[in-house]
Amino acid sequence: MKKITLIVAALFTTTFGFAQTNGKIKLEKGKKLMMESEVVTSTLISMMGQSIENKTNTNSTNKIVVEDVIGDTYKITNTPVKIKMTVEAMGETMEYDSEKPNATSELSKKLDESLNEPQTMMIDNQGKKISSKEDNAKKGTEDGEEEVDIRHAFIPIPENIKVGDKFEASDIDKDSNTSSSIKYTVRSIDGDIARLTFTGKIKSEGVTERQGMEVHTNTSGNINGECTVNINSGVIQTLKSKTRMRGNVSVMEQEMPIEIEITNKISIKEAE
Repeated sequence: MKKITLIVAALFTTTFGFAQTNGKIKLEKGKKLMMESEVVTSTLISMMGQSIENKTNTNSTNKIVVEDVIGDTYKITNTPVKIKMTVEAMGETMEYDSEKPNATSELSKKLDESLNEPQTMMIDNQGKKISSKEDNAKKGTEDGEEEVDIRHAFIPIPENIKVGDKFEASDIDKDSNTSSSIKYTVRSIDGDIARLTFTGKIKSEGVTERQGMEVHTNTSGNINGECTVNINSGVIQTLKSKTRMRGNVSVMEQEMPIEIEITNKISIKEAE
């Protein structure tokens, strides 16, 4: 039972990427960003007559580098440089701190492998990851489970926006089996920085493989929050969001009602 609940909870330890707009991001070769994020995920699973609550708190720092600009696409490296994670499940607590390695911890062994390992990817001019043969080979596994979604670093802003403008966007992400529809409102503009609020709907439906098990998900819910973003580059400065979802997951022919709450905080600064 514990293994199943942890596998299910792991599906929701990363937050969802943001919908794409008709704007474009504009990045320069050699640009370096440091992205700090805090994600708190709570899941409540009903299983065998019991309500099982899991909570995961992840603090991470990632270095993002624009390695090359090729037409309307960008070659990006995303390197985890610091990770701190606490997992509370079924009365037990597992902890990981990259600055305090613990060779005997299963969680430590897994996360140590991803630390300081650059993840190279291509993204388009809307900040969306472009699939490659290497990506396809990794699909369906738990590889990259702790990977910070690169889409959280960018929001392509439509040209000539002004205070009070509203714009909508939708996105389908096949990697995470999620779809979203989000409405943005421009609350203020100070120089190159715009403050946006957003609200929208998210749906997750599909099959993912974890540790040799097929996990079927069918959940939906709402997301809301606010962010500040550079209107010229599309690089996010700060972001706060809350996502609430509910639905069902099934593992090994066991269908379980689930409720999920995800709180996300992000800060991005230029790095040397």
